[in-house]
Amino acid sequence: MHLWSESFNAYKDQLPSRYDEKFKRLWDIYLRGCESGFRTGVLDMGQFILSKGINNDLPMTMESIYKG
Repeated sequence: MHLWSESFNAYKDQLPSRYDEKFKRLWDIYLRGCESGFRTGVLDMGQFILSKGINNDLPMTMESIYKG
């Protein structure tokens, strides 16, 4: 499944004219590469939360997002 690239390709003709065919092809390749990397476990995602000073009210994990 290439959901990211399929979604991009479904709407790529609606992009502003400053995005030429070379850009569209490269972006499609990039999205497919990311999909493959996540699927095979080669790529991962991380997140950093930065704050000015000490802020103990920020969650230390993203668990609250997934509990819904």
